[in-house]
Amino acid sequence: MSVHKIRLAGPWEWSPVDSSGECFDLTEAQTRSKRQTCQLPFQFVKDHGCLPISLVRRFHCPTGISEKTTICVAMEVSRPVIQVRLNGRLVSEDSQNGVDEPGVPPETATYSQRFDVSGALKPFNELNVLLSPMESGEMAELISVNLEIRE
Repeated sequence: MSVHKIRLAGPWEWSPVDSSGECFDLTEAQTRSKRQTCQLPFQFVKDHGCLPISLVRRFHCPTGISEKTTICVAMEVSRPVIQVRLNGRLVSEDSQNGVDEPGVPPETATYSQRFDVSGALKPFNELNVLLSPMESGEMAELISVNLEIRE
């Protein structure tokens, strides 16, 4: 089975999220005007506050996709993400999690998470990742995000 990877490095947009999981801003226009752009890897440090951060990346659907194609969003993070949505639909319940470095202390371990999005892609897509700071106030990091296409 061949695997083709498309890196979703950037640009990403990030903004703080309130305790209900909603962005602070009320309208899409306000949200877009107040979001800040970033590239991956994105380091979420305690300077951003203790609230979760919403990271958003828009992208077009890959071409050449068939009914037999499996597509996953694969990400490497310093801690498991809170939530992942594709086009507003929760996909993080479909995750396959794994620590890349067994036996490594949690503060230095990285996690690989995969979310099956086969059949959920539209011509234009929005991926939203909710990331929280570590309890100790240390840095949390979204290291990389890829689309993995398997034929």
